[in-house]
Amino acid sequence: MARTVRSPSSGQIRKKASSPMKKAPRSGIGSRDAPILLTPAATPSSTGATIYLSSRSPSPDIDSQPPFRFLDLASELRVEVYHYLIPHDLVISFDIIGENRDGPVWRVLAQSREPSFRRLPFFPKSEISLFRVNKLVSSEALAILYGENTFQFCVDGLSHSPKSLQSPQIFGPLGRDISLPLLRNLRSIEIVVSISTPGHWATKRHRSRLELFVNVLKAHADDENQKSLLKHLKVRFDGRSKSRGANGSTKFWYGPEFRNKHEYIFGLESLAALRGIEEVEVDGLPDWYARCLELCINGTGGDILPLDYPDILVKRKVDSKVQGGRPRFKKAWQTTRVWYQPTLNWEEFATRNGVELPHHHVVDVSD
Repeated sequence: MARTVRSPSSGQIRKKASSPMKKAPRSGIGSRDAPILLTPAATPSSTGATIYLSSRSPSPDIDSQPPFRFLDLASELRVEVYHYLIPHDLVISFDIIGENRDGPVWRVLAQSREPSFRRLPFFPKSEISLFRVNKLVSSEALAILYGENTFQFCVDGLSHSPKSLQSPQIFGPLGRDISLPLLRNLRSIEIVVSISTPGHWATKRHRSRLELFVNVLKAHADDENQKSLLKHLKVRFDGRSKSRGANGSTKFWYGPEFRNKHEYIFGLESLAALRGIEEVEVDGLPDWYARCLELCINGTGGDILPLDYPDILVKRKVDSKVQGGRPRFKKAWQTTRVWYQPTLNWEEFATRNGVELPHHHVVDVSD
């Protein structure tokens, strides 16, 4: 194909055969610059002629590019991507919003761990589909969910249904049989022990439910692949009353603190069976008792000995009145320990570890 070119010196018009692509001269003798290709992209020159320039190489076909491989990124970069999709640096708790035939219906609440940020609870969003991509992505994403958040569980003194004493409801949706082993993957846990209701049943429920918590964490303790990964444990004692709303409402109402809340503190003794947790923080208890629990749980205070209360022989009524109007009784041995007294010798443990005790005796065991 021929094209018309006007010569800048003579002004004559002549025809010149043009090729669709031609190399431009190098910028200098011996230059290593790549040649500039001439294409039908017009650019005015300093001489008034029209020069056709393009990029140094033809534009590649987008469809021919290989797909981006996420797993080819370094693990540090993948973690940064997960942070945009998985909640982290939050305190995550669970709240009952209703019930169905499968049991309680839970919702997830969260608040920031940093005091400078929002402290009001909100509903976190999470891309849970990441956990189903493959084993590598699932393990990396779950490590952020379980390792970079604090999970808060409430152990109250109210009755639960259908199982009350060792109730798995204290763990929220993680209390189901299929998800209960996931508790061993949590790195940071906060337990709020609430008195909730007066009487010995509150302490009895505290003991049993905290014992369940300890047993779940201590399961497979000798297996490196399945033992608990818990590193930080915070225990907070709440001395307020707690009750459910009227007409079957699932909302809880909190009242004033019990005046005799010191009688309920030894319901937390079950936590003394934990060992080897690096960071332990106990709030809401007497200073000496909180310090003893911390030493016992992180394993630096040694073993704690049980208390031996004397037994007494008592008569118990075994049935109602029989013929003749006389009730039947049966003799039985009964411990002298009262429900609010400890079962472990905290006084000896505190003395051995240099913890200052109050002036009055922690417990008076007499023969």
